[in-house]
Amino acid sequence: LHIVNRGNDKKIIFSEAVDYAAFLVLLREARERFGVELYAYCLMPNHFHLVVRAPGLKEISAYMHFVQREHACDLRRCWRSRGHGHVFQRRYWSKVVEGDGYLMTVMRYVEANPYRAGLVDASQVWEWSSLWDRVTGERDLLHPSPIWLPDGWRTIVSVPLQQIDLDRVRRNARMGRRRADNLRVA
Repeated sequence: LHIVNRGNDKKIIFSEAVDYAAFLVLLREARERFGVELYAYCLMPNHFHLVVRAPGLKEISAYMHFVQREHACDLRRCWRSRGHGHVFQRRYWSKVVEGDGYLMTVMRYVEANPYRAGLVDASQVWEWSSLWDRVTGERDLLHPSPIWLPDGWRTIVSVPLQQIDLDRVRRNARMGRRRADNLRVA
């Protein structure tokens, strides 16, 4: 699944390095708790992307509930704004990733996000992304990729996706959350 969520009203949900780092800790804890495999991620100031595989809908729902609830509570404590409304815009968006080619496209899209947004000059230097993990090997957060990532992956990520691929990946955000009975787990 490709999962996306953002701050309510596009507000910042990661304002400091400690916020990003705490979210990565939550991803690790949730991974172990719910048996979810994390293949790619990117944390941006006001949203995040995850590419995951889970045993079923129950596990992915519990995984996301845990991660988002804990992050929202942490933010509310830091901001001293407990009870002041939603932190996240929605529950989350998810889209089934079918086929190796589309999985590679989604992973490229996710890992190139900070470069596309103009936050860095090269995607691999964005510390809060799985590409940084792949290049540095400093975190043990990712599961082995279910597909072979070619040599020179960081160069491939830095090549802009074609508009047709961008539109295909972004389509789920415009459609909103899909009903669970129409969703198959990858």
